[in-house]
Amino acid sequence: MTRKDFLKTVGASAITAAVSSSFNSAVAASANALLKRGVTLYSYQEAYYTHEMSLEDCLSEASTIGATHIQILPEEMVPDFPNPSDRWLGQWKDWMAKYHLVPDTYCQFQDTVLMKGVDQSLDDGLAMLERDLKLANRMGLTKMRLLIGTDLTVAEKAIPLAEKYNVWMGFEIHAPAKLDSKLVHRWIEIADRNKTKHLGLLPDFGIFQSKPSRVQRDRSIRDGLLTESIAHYVEEEWAKKTPKQAVAAEVAKRNPKPGDTQYVTSIYNIHMEDPKMVVQLKGYIQNMHTKFWEMTEDYHEYCIPYEQVIPVLLEGGVEASLSSEYEGQRSTQDVSTTDECEQVRRHHVMLKRLLGEA
Repeated sequence: MTRKDFLKTVGASAITAAVSSSFNSAVAASANALLKRGVTLYSYQEAYYTHEMSLEDCLSEASTIGATHIQILPEEMVPDFPNPSDRWLGQWKDWMAKYHLVPDTYCQFQDTVLMKGVDQSLDDGLAMLERDLKLANRMGLTKMRLLIGTDLTVAEKAIPLAEKYNVWMGFEIHAPAKLDSKLVHRWIEIADRNKTKHLGLLPDFGIFQSKPSRVQRDRSIRDGLLTESIAHYVEEEWAKKTPKQAVAAEVAKRNPKPGDTQYVTSIYNIHMEDPKMVVQLKGYIQNMHTKFWEMTEDYHEYCIPYEQVIPVLLEGGVEASLSSEYEGQRSTQDVSTTDECEQVRRHHVMLKRLLGEA
């Protein structure tokens, strides 16, 4: 039985009813919380792609685990993008009410090269961003994720538009980028100079990764891109803090594949940022991608020590929505069907515990 079939059974309806009976109190509690649990529908990408789950199924599933704030990829999930009908928008708003959800964040993709060899002009970039701000406003989404590579001039010129449509734009701080980097300081400078509250930062929890992802490593080995013995050697030496140059020199002696050489760089790019730095930047943050690749059966993320991050954010008074972002399915889909719903559910069991809801 598929997850979609399960959601339609009488048993599932009973479970949903039981959850809903206590849901209003949970929503009331989360309304006053600094960190609000949400889901980016990107987490259900495999089940959505294979049509095992519809958009409504994804929303229902998020509601069932007690998530309240929804992040959506409109290019993937909105019919007739970027101009959905008023009828569909009415359906979207009805779903938000039905499942007690908050339309929260719009994932924006600034396509800078639509034609090979032709870079997007600033005017075209601004028009694309206005198109998305307008759709976000129509959908009731009050936040927008900007890719880390979004042109700074385009983003700055879009500030009056963001204010007009009342949509906050956040540049995604994605690993291997650092919180204390020239680019982040440039984003802050733009926001401060324009005296706007509609431009800020959107940290992705990949910046808190503390060890290699075994599901990503194993997929590369199965694909023949990475040599298993070399992968384990690199990880062991990295853990012992052996200098990168020494490890790279040793790998070069082992007749490496291109992926083996690249793996040295990838592993040595892993760096756990100090969550206290997020606290220092909290005035610029409204949403965070709580990324994860592998939730274990005992409700811990294998690579990212959430237990060292969430308490610091809470103590520091960081106020933002948390969008659970599961990416592990891309590393397992070649050998098995990953239960994305179960992975996201485990993630929220962990978050509830760390947020003091459990």
